Amino acid sequence: MSLQFIKGVAGSGKTTYLLNELINQSIASPNKQFIFLVPEQYTMETQKQVAVRHPAHGSFNIDVVSFDRLAYRIFEELLATSYTILDDMGKSVLLSKAAKAHEKELEIFSKNLKRPGFISELKSMLSELYQYGIGIEQLEKSLEQAGKKPLLAAKLKDMTTIYKAFTQVLEDGTIPAEELLVHLTRLLPESNYVKDSIIAMDGFTGFTPVQYQVLKGLLPLASKVLVALTVEPTMSEKVEVPDYELFALSNHTMVKLYQLAMEQQVKVLPSVELKETRRFKKGGALDFLEKNILRFYGRSFIKPQEELSIHVCASPLEEVRLVCREICRLVSEEGYRYRDIAVITGSLTDYASDLKKEFIRYQIPAFIDDKNSLMRNPLIEFIRSALVVASGDFTYEKVFRHLKCGLFELDHEDRDFLENYVLALGIRSEKQWNSSWSRSYKKSGSIDFVHLNEIREQVVEKLLVYKEKLGKNKALRSE
Repeated sequence: MSLQFIKGVAGSGKTTYLLNELINQSIASPNKQFIFLVPEQYTMETQKQVAVRHPAHGSFNIDVVSFDRLAYRIFEELLATSYTILDDMGKSVLLSKAAKAHEKELEIFSKNLKRPGFISELKSMLSELYQYGIGIEQLEKSLEQAGKKPLLAAKLKDMTTIYKAFTQVLEDGTIPAEELLVHLTRLLPESNYVKDSIIAMDGFTGFTPVQYQVLKGLLPLASKVLVALTVEPTMSEKVEVPDYELFALSNHTMVKLYQLAMEQQVKVLPSVELKETRRFKKGGALDFLEKNILRFYGRSFIKPQEELSIHVCASPLEEVRLVCREICRLVSEEGYRYRDIAVITGSLTDYASDLKKEFIRYQIPAFIDDKNSLMRNPLIEFIRSALVVASGDFTYEKVFRHLKCGLFELDHEDRDFLENYVLALGIRSEKQWNSSWSRSYKKSGSIDFVHLNEIREQVVEKLLVYKEKLGKNKALRSE
């Protein structure tokens, strides 16, 4: 039983060290279990790196897992697979049911239960409570301490009520995804999967209290645990640095793990200190930036350099076009491939639309890591806008929201002709839509009323079908 830290700044080779260490030891000990524990989003890339670096190009007795996947491995080993894991959708449904059942008991939240997105906010809050191991008892204790703050007390009381109600509506054998690690902690001592294994951990800055409980259980079971952390190599695992230090979060994690090892009487081996930065050219501008950014050394880089450049553009669109031109130059003049280039932005939401358009325009193949909202789907908007029309009068906003969703069978020219007339004459009711149109307006010129009324009748015929079929069903009404 031992714990060892791999210390180093960004680009110092911590991941490479762990990969080489695990691969070499796994070849030497083919019957021993090796576990590479990484965040969920890094599992596939880490598996790929293991397979590429391994002489036999496979993972063999090296298992790359996240915390959740580790839990499933042990559940399968111990045949404890009777749990039904509640996903986000199921959690929202049960949370909505629990909140509505106790609506009269809620002081603050009752007014917001019907607001769009409020149940989602409650779900996020509940998830955090689970992740940080905060139960009903802790909430009630906090409620007692919040006596002098009436608003906070009311919110805590409402959250406690919803927490209890949610727990009651959970069926036997059903657990929220956040409770997965709680059950894992209880089963760890029975598992042969982790006993005498070698565990390497990479990619983490910190852990939640529930994850720390899992690590507390793993430390005495594994024969060795290696933890790679982005810290200054000289930082001690026994002393916490001030919060304003650059690597304060990673340092806090290192100190916490050291304390857990001491509690479990696990030996802490001398740390591996990787002092050389391999990612950047030694002595270059990026190497200097890595060593000095957010530090207060007062140093300056005065050598000529081309590694770093700053550009000022008038708008996000101009920024995107500058990036596209530079990508095309790198590919055509300097021999780069598109897959060698990454575009990073602090707000993908603000840039995604322009990036998609300009990449197509410049014929740049790219994967954009952006989630498309379901509400942007034309079919979803067609259904929602039809329900809106069916739920009320034929106002301009409701009718043309439906006509412009992209799936209504109407030529763009006819739709624009119809819209101009409706706006000019102020047509706002079903009665007006059902009447023949023959009025002219100022500067209208010659209007083809025969064609205009043909378009009107085509639209009204379909809108009336929505109202007839859906209008009486209040459950289907949606804004």
